[in-house]
Amino acid sequence: AFDVVWQFDMLALGNGDALEAAWGTAVTVADTGGVTDTLYSAPESATLTPGGIWAQGDTIWLRVGRKAADVGDTLDVDARFHELEIIITYAAGSDA
Repeated sequence: AFDVVWQFDMLALGNGDALEAAWGTAVTVADTGGVTDTLYSAPESATLTPGGIWAQGDTIWLRVGRKAADVGDTLDVDARFHELEIIITYAAGSDA
């Protein structure tokens, strides 16, 4: 009963963009614990793509939450989220 499901989604907003833009498709990550008050590291998530029409210079918003209603989330107490590592992959321009 120590399984937690976290949910992540992103949104890109730039100057003049509507604040009510749709977020990108959410992805989830399931993490299994085992002992109370112990740090567990969840696996890497699937690729996240920001919602909105994004461009260079935009602000990227990241939303993190627990998806406690998910059938895979069996933890019956509050979960604590402590740290996030972000890996960014982008296509670089070329002088060729």
